[in-house]
Amino acid sequence: MDGVRFLRSALTSLLTAGLIALAPVTADAASDADLVTVAGGNGWGEATNQLSGPVGIAFDSDGNLYVADMANHRVQRIAAIGGAVSTAAGGNGRGTGPDELDSPLGLAIDDTGNLYVADYGNHRIQRVAAGGGAVTTVAGGNGRGDASDELNDPVGVAVDSAGNIYVADTGNHRVQRIAAVGAAVTTVAGGNGIGDADDQLNGPNWVTVDNSDNVYVADFSNHRIQRIAAAGGAVTTVAGGNGRGVYANQLDEPIGMTVDPAGNLYIADASNHRIQRVAASDGTVTTVAGGAGRGDGPHQFDTPVAVAIDTSGDLYVSDFDNYRVQKRTTTGAVTFGARRLTGRYADTDGTTGSIARLYMAVFTRQPDYEGYNYWLDQRSETMTLADIARFFVTSEEFSNRYNNLDNRQFVELLYLNVMNRTGEPAGITYWTEQLDSGVPRADVVLLFSESPEFKTHTGTS
Repeated sequence: MDGVRFLRSALTSLLTAGLIALAPVTADAASDADLVTVAGGNGWGEATNQLSGPVGIAFDSDGNLYVADMANHRVQRIAAIGGAVSTAAGGNGRGTGPDELDSPLGLAIDDTGNLYVADYGNHRIQRVAAGGGAVTTVAGGNGRGDASDELNDPVGVAVDSAGNIYVADTGNHRVQRIAAVGAAVTTVAGGNGIGDADDQLNGPNWVTVDNSDNVYVADFSNHRIQRIAAAGGAVTTVAGGNGRGVYANQLDEPIGMTVDPAGNLYIADASNHRIQRVAASDGTVTTVAGGAGRGDGPHQFDTPVAVAIDTSGDLYVSDFDNYRVQKRTTTGAVTFGARRLTGRYADTDGTTGSIARLYMAVFTRQPDYEGYNYWLDQRSETMTLADIARFFVTSEEFSNRYNNLDNRQFVELLYLNVMNRTGEPAGITYWTEQLDSGVPRADVVLLFSESPEFKTHTGTS
């Protein structure tokens, strides 16, 4: 527990629950929704159903959830299908070996499925190859220090679209960038001593990157979030920066962040025990979870330290001192598949929206530019959505994705991808029996994608 100085040092002087409850902060209609525990919640411990200080959380492209279990010195993986828990990194005691970790904190997963771990106590960033492969140190690992090949208590890690790695080098009050090609190390924020000027940070403990590769930094002890424009551009305060407090324009020791495809920023406002959303459109700040005082009730957190959003737009929160990860289902604001539908793909009309969402239903990815426009042209001329779906489900990409699953696993994944929910047991059994009897998988996908439920989720016709 001694290895979390910047994560928890100031959390001993929390505001009282009553003061927080009186804070004049706008609350989202869904912020009163009950939170569901998806990992931990069974007290402090090292069993598979327990967590001891959960911090970073991240999703891979298949919807599996990864949790940095700090005091157990491991990263846990919760399977999207079935919920089985396994250890993805560490879990061999506190240590410095490649199969060991010392207080893992931040997590990131790149586009190819590689897992990055901020190994705080070892002052290094570890990469675990996709599928649980080789472990490599990609930053630090040379002891605590401030040289370009050293880190000092790294807490957060992120990866941009080009594979460049960003590290919140907390003890050095800077953010480091490790280039994907050549591994050159550059300071992209801070590095000018402790302070609150635009070129300074004070205990930066989290970093995230949006779809445009703008970098966001949780400037912990300055109670603000700084945005560094892509390619080393202007520095802007996008949340907080008005002193420590409970008002909508204030934060109290912010830690984890994530940005959705629409550019909305979600912040774990740790000492206010709430999650804040900063709207991309106008900067409006809304409390979307918590904010009901410190506690373990259905609407409460006890020091939320990280946030993530899954492919359905649902919000996940590392509830540190409740030893659990909480999920809040998003209602209304985020549509089916919105996390992967960005920019020109994020429309909702009956033609272009349906094409983009069909990509999500079948391939669980956003369209490539050429493919999107090709199928849009076909849809605008003679082909129906069902015609296009038939092409999709006979493709090599479809076969590569699903052929390694048995029929029941295939059906469970379809419910998640197409219906945006877990399948009911009777439905899973029915469709599994249909496949077992010889009905082609492509036909089942078509039936799912043409169902009223799918059309309701996607707004297609």
